[in-house]
Amino acid sequence: MGAGDLFGEVAVLDGQDRTADATAGEPTELFVLRREDFLGFLEREPKVAVRLIALLCQRIRWQSERMEESVLQPLPVRLARRLCALAEDFGSEVHISQEQLGIFVGAARESVNRQLQTWRKDGIVDLQRGRIMLHNMSKLTAVARND
Repeated sequence: MGAGDLFGEVAVLDGQDRTADATAGEPTELFVLRREDFLGFLEREPKVAVRLIALLCQRIRWQSERMEESVLQPLPVRLARRLCALAEDFGSEVHISQEQLGIFVGAARESVNRQLQTWRKDGIVDLQRGRIMLHNMSKLTAVARND
């Protein structure tokens, strides 16, 4: 996630426990909404509720695409897609561990490492501790498209 993104919407809406935890990878400033305040705001501003429903639908679609991808696409395609998406948000220097990347794409860290090493040899990426430098986005994009 990046600047301006929101999370925790499920718990604030249904009052249940959070569905996931979040850990900041860099200094972060958060704005917290209490459930009671937010629900009162939604009652006064129903247009916001409609926008929130659209956001939740977008997230469901995104999750559905990731599930389909994890079942139907090979690891290089999943990994390339994730790196391309991260590059859109954070640029060509992606600060992420191989373990975190493995969680994103549904693969073991060792499998992610093998693929990244292959791409390193091909000049597509460079690997440094806790970050991946994306050097050839056109090749990475071609893998993501499964060309």
